[in-house]
Parts: sequence; C-alpha cells; structure tokens
Amino acid sequence: MGFRLDVDESLCTWDADDNPGGLLCDLEDGWLFLTRAAQILDLLGSDHGETLRRMMREELSPAGEDPAYLAPSQVRRLLDLLDGLPEAAEGTLVDENWQLLPGREASGLGSSTTDAGGRPVVSLARVLSEIGFARRFFEGALRLECFVIVE
Repeated sequence: MGFRLDVDESLCTWDADDNPGGLLCDLEDGWLFLTRAAQILDLLGSDHGETLRRMMREELSPAGEDPAYLAPSQVRRLLDLLDGLPEAAEGTLVDENWQLLPGREASGLGSSTTDAGGRPVVSLARVLSEIGFARRFFEGALRLECFVIVE
C-alpha cells in the first residue's frame, strides 16, 4: 500500500537524478516504510511503535473507505512519531555507518554484508533511508497542507 499527495501533478517535481530536491508526490511502498519505522521504534524501546501501528490500523486504512485520505492534522501526528527516528537509532541501535551495533538484533530489518576486514555485519542503512524518505514525503504534504491519499 502506498501514499499519494492530493495535488496537481504539475507540482510533482521530484526526480532521483535530475531534481532530488523536488516535491515527492508518490510513496509507493509507504506502508512498508511505516511498518519498518514501527519496528525500529520498538527496538529503541519507544511506545511510539505501538502508537504508529494503531494509527495505521485505525486511521490509515479505515474500513469501507477506498481510497482513504489523511488530513494535514493526521500527517502532523504521523510526522511527530517519525521525528528524529534515524538519528535516535545512531549510537543506540546502529553506529555512524548505520551498521547494527554488536549485541543488538533487528530480525528481518537489515541486510547482511561484510566489513573491510571480512567480518559479517548487518546494515540498517536501507531501512533508515526509507524512513527518512517517508518523512520527507509527509513533510511535503504538511508544507502544502494537502491531503494524502492512501492507496
């Protein structure tokens, strides 16, 4: 499930190569990104993970509404839950390279690789980047004070 800004398409100027600072209007894997954000919040010991899951169940996918819409006030609450999440993970869950700290587990969230010395490491770089990407999308929605379509 994804999200789309309820705006004129001419405003959608984001392009990964040509205009990375442009307005991102579609977040195709947004549901997955939010699910992973809730998991990271759980790993950080925050009750915001459960709050985010409850919001996803009760507000982002209301029964009988297709498509569902998020109002700017809901987007603000969602952003409050995501606020500072990648930064909070640094030093607590991951190191400065977003690799899982020794003794920490993030089952199913990371990608396994090896470091320069050939030792196995688990990187959460992709997951934390996706959360940052989702945050950017919702910040754009809030800046425009537009509704977000849940698809």
